[in-house]
Amino acid sequence: MAVIGIGLGKFSSMSRLSTLHESFLSYFVPLARSLDYIVIGVNEYYSSKKCPVCEEFVAQVAIRRLYCSHCGVYMHRDIMAADNMCRIVQSYLLQQRRPRYLQPVDEKGHYPWEEDCDYVSENSVASTTSPSQETQLAADPALAQ
Repeated sequence: MAVIGIGLGKFSSMSRLSTLHESFLSYFVPLARSLDYIVIGVNEYYSSKKCPVCEEFVAQVAIRRLYCSHCGVYMHRDIMAADNMCRIVQSYLLQQRRPRYLQPVDEKGHYPWEEDCDYVSENSVASTTSPSQETQLAADPALAQ
């Protein structure tokens, strides 16, 4: 069995013309499913902002080149995003959620959907994870399996 992860990003060109991404999806997804592949839509949040090696934020050093000052890795933006998207699909299949380092945090650095908003003491552990829109990979009905 093969699994295909497809980014759900919306793209536009500098000339304000639509890109071929949606046309490609409308052709490719039904074709892949007709060949018995599993197709999962992936929210691309943080996919090109966090290092897949050490899981820290990266800095842009050229138009498409990123550098992680924490582990010293240089990587092309698209390769980093693809690596992180593979990790998202793998984590979703194994754990039913995104990898922790690719989940957004609030202004205090907390994962709000994992905490009981009414009662969080210094000694308490975060409550059971509740569903959030960030962990719903197949958000697009066309990609929902």
